[in-house]
Amino acid sequence: MKRADAWMKLLIVEDEAPIRKHIKWMLEDSGIEIWESENGRDALDVLKNNAMDIMLTDIRMPIVDGIELIQQCKILYPRLWSIVISNYAEFDLAQMALRYGAKNYLLKATINKESLVSELNQAYEDSRNQGSDKGRLDSNEQLMVQNSLFYEWQHQRINSAELIKRSLKLNVQVFQFEEPQSMFTLLEVDRFSEWCEAKFNKKTDLAIYAFMNVAVEVIKQFHPKNELFHLENARFILLDFGESNREKHTEKMEEVQLALQQFLKLESSLITGYDFTTLDSLFEMVRHSINDTRQLFYCTPACLISPNECESTSKDIDLYSFFQNMEMENDNNYTAISNLPMWIESFFDLIRYLKRPPSTVKEDLKFLITFIEKKGFAVPEDLKSEISYKQAFRLTDYKSIFERWLNDYHYLGTHRIEIVKALNYIHEQYRNKFTLDDVSNHVNISRSHFSKLFKEHQGVSVIEYVEGVRMKQARVLLRTTPLAISEIADRIGVQDIFYFSKLYKRYYKVNPSKDRSMV
Repeated sequence: MKRADAWMKLLIVEDEAPIRKHIKWMLEDSGIEIWESENGRDALDVLKNNAMDIMLTDIRMPIVDGIELIQQCKILYPRLWSIVISNYAEFDLAQMALRYGAKNYLLKATINKESLVSELNQAYEDSRNQGSDKGRLDSNEQLMVQNSLFYEWQHQRINSAELIKRSLKLNVQVFQFEEPQSMFTLLEVDRFSEWCEAKFNKKTDLAIYAFMNVAVEVIKQFHPKNELFHLENARFILLDFGESNREKHTEKMEEVQLALQQFLKLESSLITGYDFTTLDSLFEMVRHSINDTRQLFYCTPACLISPNECESTSKDIDLYSFFQNMEMENDNNYTAISNLPMWIESFFDLIRYLKRPPSTVKEDLKFLITFIEKKGFAVPEDLKSEISYKQAFRLTDYKSIFERWLNDYHYLGTHRIEIVKALNYIHEQYRNKFTLDDVSNHVNISRSHFSKLFKEHQGVSVIEYVEGVRMKQARVLLRTTPLAISEIADRIGVQDIFYFSKLYKRYYKVNPSKDRSMV
């Protein structure tokens, strides 16, 4: 309510009416003009048309809570002095509110008339003593404010014009640029939640604060206007103003990657090299980069890729064709056990190639497990359970579950562990050039003894087996993807396309192009 004789204007934001009433009662003779709101959204509506000196706010409220309210007021009303009222159980939240801009907190259980009036008097005096510094932001506050503005834009709560207007008001210069061309990188912290739990006891805001301090210090060495924005899910946008050379930009971002590992023991993955020239083009490319993050699921941790590598396949291929081709394969030359690593390796290769949505991979793995069981293998229940409950950070997390199973020779009949290791090595390395010595060294036995042992167990020589693996994988790619034959040859570790065609025809009695046309 308005009072002509009031010396201070106070807004009480509390969803429980009895508490609001009690606070008003304690202040009824204080000469303070008191306004009320029952949640953060109502408070923002009041503040639009009524300047307040102090805001006294609860934390847990419906619609817009106290934390979000304080964040928004820091941007919209930087002169407003915010005080939190909280319960003992909300101490961590109260601490968070202080980091986001609240000046103090009071415990509901201990508030009395004398202490409340004293606190408000001191708060009013402190706010007036800020003088010419009132409304100015220190470096940490500026970082928080510009990220809040970016968040507002990202969630389409404000448009570009409103963003510029607010940034000018708050002297946030990152959105006011005139560089001819610049670049940015999207960075994703690998296994962020695990790091946050281990280092910061699950206090996400502290973990993000630590990350941003290190990253900002590095990128500002390249250009004083360089900045960083926080997206959800441990993802960040790193701006590199005035840089148009993709190679130089990538080198800079690798320095950020190295600093995070060195100072915070954090691994991070990068999609590096997005161009922008204007604020609107920056926002458009940020949207593209967020969509591109799906590709990181298929990469190894701490990877660095370009936006071009995130393009979707030209054709959506049904995974059923993969299993149909596996059913059609002639297994006369190989025991069933030797096929198992190839099935698993081929399956994960195809999932990676198709770039299927990470959310569908668990269902895809159920098909793989069903197929393996249909072939006569008893898939352990603990493997199925682990797949079901696993929150995979990368596709390799799922693959490693199967690899552990394969490495346990108790599940692999009477095969010696050296042969199991050799089979796994071959199926992991068949795309690359390797020798018989490489395989024998991997299993720690002599070349001659290994060759003899392998032939006894597999019925074919190592070279014949490797050729068979490559040809089976080539046929899967030939029949289930639109890849050129030369690219298929390269993917299976055969650089000479003429040799590949000759080998393929010898193996399947038909040349590759004709085999594809028969599908």
